[in-house]
Amino acid sequence: MADIQINNHGSILIFVPRTETGMEWMNENLDPGAMRWAGGIVVEPRYAADIVNGMQGDGLLVEG
Repeated sequence: MADIQINNHGSILIFVPRTETGMEWMNENLDPGAMRWAGGIVVEPRYAADIVNGMQGDGLLVEG
């Protein structure tokens, strides 16, 4: 099971934690004031690659 599921909605991506590890990583590494939507955090596409690289670098499985 992926730790983080990425849902692509064109102009935004929603990073949804699927495990406790994924949720903890997002809470520790992403802005607590970030916009939340549909159970996840909204990310602009231009920032997605850096965030995914950080997640994968810390051993998380990212899907989507």
